[in-house]
Amino acid sequence: MAERSGFFNALNVNGEYDRKYNANDYSDNLAAIISNGVLRSAKDDLRVTANGMICTVAAGRAWINGKYYYNDAPKSFAAVTAPAGGSRWDRIMLRLDNDVATRSIALRYVQGTAANSPAKPEPVRSGNVYELVLADIFVGTNATSVTVTDTRADATLCG
Repeated sequence: MAERSGFFNALNVNGEYDRKYNANDYSDNLAAIISNGVLRSAKDDLRVTANGMICTVAAGRAWINGKYYYNDAPKSFAAVTAPAGGSRWDRIMLRLDNDVATRSIALRYVQGTAANSPAKPEPVRSGNVYELVLADIFVGTNATSVTVTDTRADATLCG
């Protein structure tokens, strides 16, 4: 096992910097001291609300595995379409994607499957992807509005 330390200013020695760090070096250390989840503030960061069939996520901040997310304005998703038979659980998730082609955190609306006893979509937490569940969205048969359940305080779903 090798000892490691950082972060120190790099010195240019013969055209090469003597200290080389990348974002993962920084994020791995932050993940050890900052837990996953939404920043809890008076602004009610990343709170999900609904107006009829349109869900909106408030501005706010979150951390996932040492990486930060910040959105300075509310984000609304396209109107949800109600199932004609059965009901459905959907979720609004914050998705960290560490895949080299993506390397970002973004909000996602994840639609479940309509059924008589519908199941909630499971958050992905494997490989390069880690999702936090901000809210459960219940969509009834032929509904004209949805019901939002805040999950930001649930440590198993949102950190």
